[in-house]
Amino acid sequence: MLRQYVERNFLSLPYLIQSRSITSIPPGWTLSSIDDAKRWIANFRGHKAIKKEDIEVTFARSSGPGGQHVNTTNSKAVVKLPLKSPQIPSWARNALRQSPSYIRSSDSLQTSSMTSRTQGANLDECLSKLHSIILKAAMESVPTLPSAEQQERVKEFQKKEQVQRKEFKMKRKNVKRGRSAKWDD
Repeated sequence: MLRQYVERNFLSLPYLIQSRSITSIPPGWTLSSIDDAKRWIANFRGHKAIKKEDIEVTFARSSGPGGQHVNTTNSKAVVKLPLKSPQIPSWARNALRQSPSYIRSSDSLQTSSMTSRTQGANLDECLSKLHSIILKAAMESVPTLPSAEQQERVKEFQKKEQVQRKEFKMKRKNVKRGRSAKWDD
């Protein structure tokens, strides 16, 4: 009963359900590493730019509307960022490998843009896309611990479950005791 309630109301906390301890932390994480990861995310969110020394940029001919301009200029930008880059924390790499932008053969993330008629605007859009992909994966990778209010609610439900279980056991005990009682004839 508690498991169903917690699964329904705290879907982001499957590791708490398995261990039945409200304060447990998933394997591979510590409180300090979670805090470090949250600080990294806050810092990365504040800096909208990705360092250009780690990325590989190529330009190609764009397709679509634009007349003869798209046929004569290389305005489409393609950006690759290796996952081994120091800009990407190790704890976010597994989530990034699940991204549609992940290229397995080169173990990198790749984005492209051809919405603008200029290389610079398309490059900026690619870097923005890459930033949002990394940020989303990093945020999904960091486990969230329940608030104090959630912990109290779960403890209350655990107590109720224990009381119900004890009552059920007493009923079963009485039923079994009634079966073994000697009948007076």
